[in-house]
Amino acid sequence: MEALKVAVLGAGGRGFSSYGMFALRYPHLIKVAAVAEPEDAKRARMGEAHGIPDKLRFRTWQELIEKRPPVAAVLNCTQDAMHADSALAALKAGYHQLLEKPMATTPHDCARIVRTARETGRILAVCHGMRYSPLYQALKRIIDSRVLGEVVTVDHLENVAFWHQAHSFVRGPWSKRTSSSPMILAKSCHDMDILLYVLGKKPVRLSSFGSLTYFRPENAPKNAAERCLDGCPAEPTCPYSVQKNYLGGNRPDWVKNSDHLGADKSYEAKFAALKTGPFGRCVYKAGNDVVDHQTVHIEFEGGTTVSFLMHAFAAENCRTFRYGCTKGEIKGHGDRKELRVGYFEDGREDVIKPGSLEGGHGGSDTSMMLQFVEALQSNDPSKILTGANASLDSHYLAFAAEESRLANGKVIEMSEYRARIESEF
Repeated sequence: MEALKVAVLGAGGRGFSSYGMFALRYPHLIKVAAVAEPEDAKRARMGEAHGIPDKLRFRTWQELIEKRPPVAAVLNCTQDAMHADSALAALKAGYHQLLEKPMATTPHDCARIVRTARETGRILAVCHGMRYSPLYQALKRIIDSRVLGEVVTVDHLENVAFWHQAHSFVRGPWSKRTSSSPMILAKSCHDMDILLYVLGKKPVRLSSFGSLTYFRPENAPKNAAERCLDGCPAEPTCPYSVQKNYLGGNRPDWVKNSDHLGADKSYEAKFAALKTGPFGRCVYKAGNDVVDHQTVHIEFEGGTTVSFLMHAFAAENCRTFRYGCTKGEIKGHGDRKELRVGYFEDGREDVIKPGSLEGGHGGSDTSMMLQFVEALQSNDPSKILTGANASLDSHYLAFAAEESRLANGKVIEMSEYRARIESEF
């Protein structure tokens, strides 16, 4: 079967390093035939890597959609605030679509995207890669088997490492609600989605609390400079120093070599970007406004309760969780890719290590792309775990949580919330 031809909207970290690399590893399945990217260096990098002719290298997603390149689908990796317009335009132009999360930055736009996918008959997959993870697949199999009885309560933690918070949500593109989205959506719609998927139940009501507590000007060290590289006296001992995050230290490559600093990964180019750009700012003076911790308490049908915590004060950058069931409990650790299953009857504990696959997010990106390609090749949207309707439910949870937080923890009934949103357009 001929390889599926796609266009990539946004040739940054996800577009180039995740899906672009998948296409290079599986050229018999998928071919990147067109690209839209405003930065010249990134556009050229993608074009050269995939042999895209100049006429199919576009500066904006609008140009690409207008020219109607001969592709079956678009991989939408634009910035969050661009998702609604670009996703709707691509669907109306007749393209199937893999859309990065969050789908959009308002619940109304998310609902519009889902409705448009249904009306146009296009396949829409949303990048909730956790559903494809071997760890969460194993967790769901145990829950569905009822070997531990019924789930009564869940504790789910998203531990955002201190350096990740600084990079993405203090200095980075997701630092402000107005230009991106609330952090509970940008970071944790994944978590809302996996809770819905694993439990297989409808959420009844929720409440949420949280705030921006630490990354504020009043918490800056004495005489701290506006930028790390401006001779700040606190820089040598500051855990958020750009020297540690980008120019040395033991941070992951995706942070040290982030595309947000530019396509040129040389020390000199990164230093210049940090000297003047947003990623060189003091974390206490960066002008960010998204939360650095937030809890969400959810009641599901049947009385199952979930306590979710997202926080920026962790050494490990991973999710941990505990499912308390009537006949035992499951403890999970995302970084160790491990489940510990305890049985109340005899006290034994099984340790399960589902492993991982090649590719980003423990191989989840690979599995997601394989199923997206298979769904399009067979014209069977049921092969996609993260379709439009399922994804809409998880986005509604995140939006409702933010509404509750801003209303001092007001309890929100999810059926009423959904009806209200969908009646407003």
